[in-house]
Amino acid sequence: MKYASAIVASLFVAAACLAGSVDDAPRATRVIDGTKSTFPEKSIPEGVKALTAVLESCHNISDGTVRYTADDVKKAQKGDHVRFVLPKPVKVEILGKKLEVTEVVYADGVFWLACGKDVVRCAKYTHDKMEQFRQWYRQLLPAD
Repeated sequence: MKYASAIVASLFVAAACLAGSVDDAPRATRVIDGTKSTFPEKSIPEGVKALTAVLESCHNISDGTVRYTADDVKKAQKGDHVRFVLPKPVKVEILGKKLEVTEVVYADGVFWLACGKDVVRCAKYTHDKMEQFRQWYRQLLPAD
């Protein structure tokens, strides 16, 4: 009987670990022509890789003279957009500036990055890197 309780306890611990890892997984959604879709979990690592590459190719990053806020990110989500939520910050370097990003919204040719309490705006990216990102986010997905 004492072994049965140890096995049951082990199963609860394993289930808790698995549940925690789901919450730690990055999530990605998009809205195109008013239709929301969620990217399958297995495709997200490829999307994060393409996202990181295009972000690091940006030639324009906000310098702090204009203070962007969470409201700017929310406005970007009103139209067509792609959104990543990254529970574990992704480290990127844009024009020599090192950032830890926890959320990214791409809309109207602009990337909005949540970096702690700061919101950073990036644009003017390299065409080939953007094309890889565009191919990933334009993949065929069912509507939610």
